[in-house]
Amino acid sequence: MSDEDEDMGSMAWPGFVDILSSVIIMFVFFVMVVASALYFHIIIFKSKILAEIAESTSASSQMQELATTNRALTKKIKEMTEEMKILEEINEDNEIQLFKEDSGFAESKEQDIEVNATEDSITIIFGTDSISVTQDSQDKINEMMDGFISKYSGKNVKVSISSNKNPASINDITARRLAVARMLNVRNSFLETDIPTEQVNANVVEKDAVNNSHNWVTIKFGRK
Repeated sequence: MSDEDEDMGSMAWPGFVDILSSVIIMFVFFVMVVASALYFHIIIFKSKILAEIAESTSASSQMQELATTNRALTKKIKEMTEEMKILEEINEDNEIQLFKEDSGFAESKEQDIEVNATEDSITIIFGTDSISVTQDSQDKINEMMDGFISKYSGKNVKVSISSNKNPASINDITARRLAVARMLNVRNSFLETDIPTEQVNANVVEKDAVNNSHNWVTIKFGRK
């Protein structure tokens, strides 16, 4: 081997080292770039996850607040409904008392009563200016009512009360007030029974006379 060949062989090793070093440096640079990108991507992804968790927690808290508010409103509505029922009963009692004091309506001394077992109805015939229910009439009402309650139970019984307004009366307002007062007095017979109040319907009608009298109230029992 000549001296020139020996010089060229000695120059090959340093060139290989430079190439290897460049490859290693480029690989390290690539790894650093990828690691940096992944780091920032993880930071952004983590912040997004934390924001979603915060929103979810806030929404859950709002739902709990709404549920609490809804329960409070439901309770308040129930209390107001009970108060309205009490006020309605008080108002009915006051209205009856007002009729008695203002119009001079009288307590019933005697009254006729007809029981129709076929139609499950009772018709009470009042005096001209009387509005109350006598004990005898009340006993007959209770007898038929107890029979229906024992047969079907109170929750399955419905009652329809029709109070007739005298069409021949000179004073239409007084005639209507008489009919309303009688209707309310009869309806009071069912307030403390097993029959729900919403199943006791009462109204004022204007129909023909019964036994030559327009001063009547009919109570009809039925099954719900």
